[in-house]
Amino acid sequence: MAALQDIIDEVNRRAVGRPIGALQDWRKENRGLGRKASHRVFGSIRTGDYAFHFGGREELQFNIGIETLIEEGDLRYGVAFSFEPSQSLPDIAPLVPKVALFNEYLRTNPAEFDGLGMWHHPLGTDRIMPGHPAPIKGALVRRGVFVFLGALGRSAEPDYNTMLDTLDRLLPLYRFVESGDGKRSSATEAWTEPLLQLRHHPPKRWTTANMVERTLDVDLRHNALQRRLCEELVRQYGEGRIGEEHPMPDGGRIDVVVDADEGRILFEIKTACTARGCIREAMGQVLDYACWPNGPRVSRVVVVGSPAPTPSETAYIGHLNQSFPLPLAYRRVVLEDE
Repeated sequence: MAALQDIIDEVNRRAVGRPIGALQDWRKENRGLGRKASHRVFGSIRTGDYAFHFGGREELQFNIGIETLIEEGDLRYGVAFSFEPSQSLPDIAPLVPKVALFNEYLRTNPAEFDGLGMWHHPLGTDRIMPGHPAPIKGALVRRGVFVFLGALGRSAEPDYNTMLDTLDRLLPLYRFVESGDGKRSSATEAWTEPLLQLRHHPPKRWTTANMVERTLDVDLRHNALQRRLCEELVRQYGEGRIGEEHPMPDGGRIDVVVDADEGRILFEIKTACTARGCIREAMGQVLDYACWPNGPRVSRVVVVGSPAPTPSETAYIGHLNQSFPLPLAYRRVVLEDE
């Protein structure tokens, strides 16, 4: 097993040039600090085999640690609330409004957390079963409870690409919470367009999953659809024009974007059992992404799902296009053996 401090040091080293690597710059500006707390993201490990970002004790903290209560993995990485008073946080009351903002973000952006887990350490617990990300219940906001949102790996073979991808992915949530009032980019704020980037894809289980898993595991299906869609789009447009989990000016992320000759195309993937269900689930997000003032120019929005649209659903899309501010389409992606 690699020593946790060695893992932390390597994460700090590899974070340079990535979104998470600029965390302290954002904190300095957001909090009006005279200087950055550190040039690194994470500090030294604490008693109990964990580390959080510099300045994170009073915040929603980026946290990496050894997880002894979960069988699925012993290395956790993500964000956490630690409801334990300390010298720098003698009362957990300042964390309560941050929890409210955390809950609001999870309710309005559930798709951003596909594939991640969430769990807590209550007093007296000897084993933990991670669940799906969800708003934090009031009963958990009490002394001695640790609430975590993120992923698990193995300390013996840390997957640094996946770790850093996950930390980058959680930055919009952190910024929403720590902005103090949940503000998003204002209508007049300039939007700096990030570079398109295809994700690092670890091995997928779709081809070996059984029928029940393929039907009911939402994360498994979403990831399989995203991978297949990107394969199709690379053949259609070329790899350099495609980005996955692309940041948007409202603080969210779009599943896939394409810089086509006609302009930017947004693809939002849903796993509902009907094309209509996929469109219904996607509409709020695509409106938010595509119509945010001073955001990137969008030429078309595409909802992606695996069900074939019925004639009625095709007519429904045509009806939506009579009033939707941008051309809207539905694209079916067929997975293997379906």
